Amino acid sequence: MNFPEGFELVVGLLIGGVVLIFLELFVPGMVLGIAGGCMLVAGCYYAFHLPVENPDLWGFGTVAFSAAAASAIGVFFFRSKYAKNMVLTAEIGSDARAAPAAWQSLAGEEGTAHTDLRPSGVAEIGGKRVDVIAGCAFVAKGSKIRVKQVEGSRVLVEPIENQST
Repeated sequence: MNFPEGFELVVGLLIGGVVLIFLELFVPGMVLGIAGGCMLVAGCYYAFHLPVENPDLWGFGTVAFSAAAASAIGVFFFRSKYAKNMVLTAEIGSDARAAPAAWQSLAGEEGTAHTDLRPSGVAEIGGKRVDVIAGCAFVAKGSKIRVKQVEGSRVLVEPIENQST
């Protein structure tokens, strides 16, 4: 079969583009994928400009080949064991935002600010380090605090010095 002049260039660009897009699946960075896409577009462009009797037939055939090859690569990749290792399948349950049940018993407990509370920070309450939020603007590190309220995972504290007892 006699192929038109420039046919080798079109085939080379298409095969090179498909190979680069396939390699992009395994090499991060998008450089190979972009280069492969550019090669496919260039191959399609040159196919429309081949010196043949009906260049549109060659051009649209090349576009169809490129789309089929890219789709086949996608189907192959997403069904592969490699792709399944890259996808997170763990689910976060509805109790993900719930605070530990032991936190509910912290209401009214006293402790010490382990860090400056501006207004959030870490406090030591009942021998445990707990992320807390101060009810006022600032509580200095080492200040005595009391747990005012526990709402889910939010532990609201206030300095003891400001309490009138």
